[in-house]
Amino acid sequence: MSFANISVMMEQDKVRDSYQSGPGSTATSKEASEKMKVAARRMKEQAEIIRDTVRTLRESGAITEVAAAVREIAIAARDTSREISAAAKQIRDDGSIRDTMVAIEETTKAARETVQDVRAASHEAAEAAPETSKTLSDASRIAKEKAANAAAKIRQKGSY
Repeated sequence: MSFANISVMMEQDKVRDSYQSGPGSTATSKEASEKMKVAARRMKEQAEIIRDTVRTLRESGAITEVAAAVREIAIAARDTSREISAAAKQIRDDGSIRDTMVAIEETTKAARETVQDVRAASHEAAEAAPETSKTLSDASRIAKEKAANAAAKIRQKGSY
């Protein structure tokens, strides 16, 4: 904490104390006038402290340094914004997004066709060998039930 800050804090305490009067005390016109004069002197002193502080900051180069740092930050933000904008335009213009979406659409269509083919093959197999199909279906159901029961037991033991 600098000397100027300590001085300002001490002056603020003096001003606050000069306005606080004890309980039951009554201020006369003369006392009020004196308090106003004291307050005015302190305001003048505070103004001088502020002037000195600003002069010191200016002479030390601190204000110029802060202004230069703010300027550099603004330039960096502007340049970054321009780079991001250019990258977005490039992605849009070179068709990357469109090509990706087309590939996703084609993959989705192929996956649907595959699912339909597998269903058809499954139905054909079930029609050709109904006993085998029923046995596989039952075995699959039993395996799912056992897996679900085992998972429930593990959760009850607190392993997960």
